[in-house]
Amino acid sequence: MAKKNHFLQVPHTCNDPVWNDIIFKIPAPEQVDGMRFVERKVLTTSTPNKKNKRGETQNLARQAGTGKRDDTLLGSFEKGIDIREMPPKLINEDGHLSLYGGYGRADIFDELGYTVWVYDIYEYDEATRNYLQTNDLEVLEDAAISDNGSAKNKPAEKADYMGILIRRIKAHGWNRDQMVAWFNSIEHCLTKRQVTTYITDAISKEMAMGRIESLKEHEVNQIVANFDPSLIILNTTDAEKGNNQRFIRTARSMMRSYVNSGGKTQGYCLWNSKAYSHEHIDDAHSAAENLMNEFVDECLEFAAAVNFFKTKACEPQKVIFQKIGSDNLVGEVVDYSAL
Repeated sequence: MAKKNHFLQVPHTCNDPVWNDIIFKIPAPEQVDGMRFVERKVLTTSTPNKKNKRGETQNLARQAGTGKRDDTLLGSFEKGIDIREMPPKLINEDGHLSLYGGYGRADIFDELGYTVWVYDIYEYDEATRNYLQTNDLEVLEDAAISDNGSAKNKPAEKADYMGILIRRIKAHGWNRDQMVAWFNSIEHCLTKRQVTTYITDAISKEMAMGRIESLKEHEVNQIVANFDPSLIILNTTDAEKGNNQRFIRTARSMMRSYVNSGGKTQGYCLWNSKAYSHEHIDDAHSAAENLMNEFVDECLEFAAAVNFFKTKACEPQKVIFQKIGSDNLVGEVVDYSAL
């Protein structure tokens, strides 16, 4: 059976009649809350503006840019126009056609020398806004984040969703239920757990604004390295919830340093990446200190038990067999000694 070709050659001019066949075959325009579809039109690729009529960057769904380009996308466009995919989207603001869906494609068009393409043109329509949208900017944010929300596109990142959530919290005092409703109103491919995490983190970050200075890990590393590189850095986030994993990852280095230094106390420098108040950061740091003390007590108890029982505390006894072409079945649990 012959493989079906979904790619058609891109015409070189806007008025080439081949466009009629292409437009007929590609999917119907999408319905967008707060917008009305105007027309599907072939334009020169230099026509769409990446800034709106106020000179502001229109790519509202990307907090930190589009990131590294996916070269498989470039390879797709080298084959021509994929009739299974939606065209880039433009918003018509009093004749000013601004790009809001398809930023990654715009750069690819330049690289591949495509001078014309088909676009879907929309305009704002207050009558079709959903109940969470109060102005055109919010309509545009929702449309842009939805355009990056399907699995076939380069997905929006956590920072992109949180940026919008924080703006809505500030503007309208959104609560958790409203944020859940917002996620239900847009296109995305997030799990329920991710949605819950994003909402919780957005609430915490908004609460921290003006109360706690937010620092990135690389900034903390540089600060401590300049001050005293012998200090071990410990992020105390969630320590108050009993999360000791960040400390455990430093424990072996701490113990080795203590032994090698002849009993010199190993210093830690604490910081927190998610605290939202002065009290929260104090509680997290205090909890981290308690986790350290508990760990040392457990180590001493463990060392005493090994000395008393005179047995090996741990050893590999079983393995999942993975070697193909042997007498054992792959995936079986077998004795470690059998290897």
